[in-house]
Amino acid sequence: MNDSTSLAINEFTFRYLYPLEDEKQWRPLNALEMACQRTRRQPGCSVDISELVTAALTHQQCPRESVIERLIFALAQVHLPNYVTTADAYGSHAEYPSPRSYYPLTFSVQCPDSPDCWREIDLENWQLNDASHRDTLWLADSIRLRVNTDFHIYNALYNRFRYGLFCLELGHCLRALTRRLARLGLTARLQRENHQFLLDITRADSTTDDDGVNLSRRTSGMFTMAFFPARSPQIFCNWTR
Repeated sequence: MNDSTSLAINEFTFRYLYPLEDEKQWRPLNALEMACQRTRRQPGCSVDISELVTAALTHQQCPRESVIERLIFALAQVHLPNYVTTADAYGSHAEYPSPRSYYPLTFSVQCPDSPDCWREIDLENWQLNDASHRDTLWLADSIRLRVNTDFHIYNALYNRFRYGLFCLELGHCLRALTRRLARLGLTARLQRENHQFLLDITRADSTTDDDGVNLSRRTSGMFTMAFFPARSPQIFCNWTR
């Protein structure tokens, strides 16, 4: 059974055959979810990225020129909450929608000279974990970004549907992120390896001519039946199986 068929069955089960006891018992992660689960580790040294985050949240220009710094700037624009409403269930809103405003996605970048080494972009604490200014990341013209999530955030209610919710949120996030990156002179290509979602980011020949109106408009408040009806992002056409 392929992934899409499994997701369809899980969605049907979630909506129509939902067992009541699953609401109380959180189901352990399966192999597919484990591949995308965030791995927490005790960070060593870190690099402060507050200048980039502050510039992004105050609608300034990106203050740095390297690929990694432009990427961090774009992620801060897209992922960090831009406003908070009084609703208890959906209080915070970023540039893309997240079911119940969980926003569980996490982001790591691969070290150019060490493929097995990943540095987490900690947007909660405004730092690049396990990194130093001596890292070759700051000089690299291409960066690989890995997107993970924390399935433990999801309520047990979403046991059968949480991977589908992750994929839905990932699509919205990458659609917003790739548009932001294009405005910063970067191109992005999505790869899927070992059930992980990776984004290869390189310098582009030119920037987009987008006037930014759509980018500056926060879409997550425009929900229909709890889901924002965005088009499927074109980037998914570039999946490598």
